[in-house]
Amino acid sequence: MTQANQELKNYARSKKVPYWRIADAYDVCENTIARMFRKELPQEEKEKIMKIIDEIAEQ
Repeated sequence: MTQANQELKNYARSKKVPYWRIADAYDVCENTIARMFRKELPQEEKEKIMKIIDEIAEQ
């Protein structure tokens, strides 16, 4: 059994980007991001979050 959005969680971890930074860029609370990651997200949403992670990691 795989966890929902595990690739997003691993990607953020590999880039050393904490949830609070993703939440800030996404304009939501950190808890909202954690809740969003509990259920599988649509592919478009995943791509949007991965782009945010990349942008933060480049800073």
